[in-house]
Amino acid sequence: MIDKIAILGAFKHEVSQIQKKLKKPEKTKKAGIVFSYGLLGSHKTVVGATGWGKVNASSGVTLAIETFKPDVLFYTGTAGTIPSTGMGVGDIVVSQSVLYTDIGLEADAPWRNLFKDRLPWLPLLKTKEGKFFHQFYPSQKLLERVKNVAEEYGANCNCKVRIGNISTSDTILTVNLTIAEEVYTQFELLCSEMEGAAAAQVCTRYGLPFLIVRGISDVSRRESSGLIGLLMEYRKNRSLAAKRAQEFLLRLVEHFS
Repeated sequence: MIDKIAILGAFKHEVSQIQKKLKKPEKTKKAGIVFSYGLLGSHKTVVGATGWGKVNASSGVTLAIETFKPDVLFYTGTAGTIPSTGMGVGDIVVSQSVLYTDIGLEADAPWRNLFKDRLPWLPLLKTKEGKFFHQFYPSQKLLERVKNVAEEYGANCNCKVRIGNISTSDTILTVNLTIAEEVYTQFELLCSEMEGAAAAQVCTRYGLPFLIVRGISDVSRRESSGLIGLLMEYRKNRSLAAKRAQEFLLRLVEHFS
């Protein structure tokens, strides 16, 4: 039974819609993060913005788990992609898995997955469920609920909702489309971002079910003007992408009631 829910994102605009839905909200500040908590439907829910990047995400998730003891955690926000995925601005990706694509790389062979090919004896994390290297997996029960909601929501918002692999990297992969295509092909990715795997790793350590939900804000193109062009597209579309991801999460939470 799901009673308590945590919903986190990197930036305020990635969780603001959900915060507004909380009934009888209260706030508390811990280690610089403002958490809002109240009722979302019948569920006790905590919402917060951790800040961007792996360390902020992992510390924020740890604080939320230790303080509020949720039964499930969602990390949401925006993400980039490349044309070959078939995903576009405003589409939604839900994690089939979330993985680091910038860990254990050989300098002379960029983006090689050393955990799979060379370092099977060195997992990032061991739990009673097994060894986890660079890749973390959400609850299959949660994914089943996603499948029930995805088709309905996708039709209503006229967007795609797909379940697939999500990359977490300190590098903005989609700045260089040639490199991005290599990485996306190797890891069979649908999108890339900068926090999800860190959040997933912490949840896996605690044995807490999780999902990463991302709205697509930018698509890498050969004709774009590098980082500046990509950031301009992100700024233009981030509100729509974040809105779609939050709307999908709200619809998903309704199915828990």
